[in-house]
Amino acid sequence: LLLFIFRFFSQKPATNAIIRTVTSVTMFNGGVKTNVLPSDATAYINHRIHPAQSLQEIIDYDKAIINDDRVKLSVEDSMIAASGSPSGENDFGYQIISNSIRQIWTNATTAPG
Repeated sequence: LLLFIFRFFSQKPATNAIIRTVTSVTMFNGGVKTNVLPSDATAYINHRIHPAQSLQEIIDYDKAIINDDRVKLSVEDSMIAASGSPSGENDFGYQIISNSIRQIWTNATTAPG
């Protein structure tokens, strides 16, 4: 079931971001002329890290992908994600969502996560 959900969410960009770390290059600077190679360049990359991963895992992954000792990585800013709210089957939030789902889809099975 988990693999099915993972594959289902992977199919659309809006839900794909729920199941993995999302990465965006937000700024890139290098060079001042179109016919001259720049001596250096700077890129700012934003990672929205999935709760199952750590900042260090993402840094290690970036280093492995870049695979060039000349490239220096630094963390400009980071936030630790707040821990999730309780989501056991007896918790209020889960009960509200589960009951709402079953009002629309009467045969649906819900599970806390």
